[in-house]
Amino acid sequence: MLARDYLDCGPRRWPRTFRHLLADPIERKLPHLHVPTVVARGSRDPTVPHGWAREVVALLPDGHLVEVAGAGRTLNYSAPRALANIVRPLIPDAARVKHGDACRRTVSIQAVSRANV
Repeated sequence: MLARDYLDCGPRRWPRTFRHLLADPIERKLPHLHVPTVVARGSRDPTVPHGWAREVVALLPDGHLVEVAGAGRTLNYSAPRALANIVRPLIPDAARVKHGDACRRTVSIQAVSRANV
């Protein structure tokens, strides 16, 4: 699936996109995410090691790590029911985040990946 994505974007585009990815590490943004956040990964995900997922959760003000045993990358394809079971309980307990004069319900589900360089 990943190789197909690279082919779809074209041989000139993906190296430029990858450079932008490396110049904008997610780790700098995570401490500013002040909503309940779940980092969900499959236990057999080759691109998101367990240790790095733990580091990501540690950077989140309200982060939790959930691993789906036996699942690989892209839980929405490899384990959709398990992912739905992870996400569903978060929806009623969504955090209220002030935005100007208005309040809005916000649920943040972060699927994070790390580029191995």
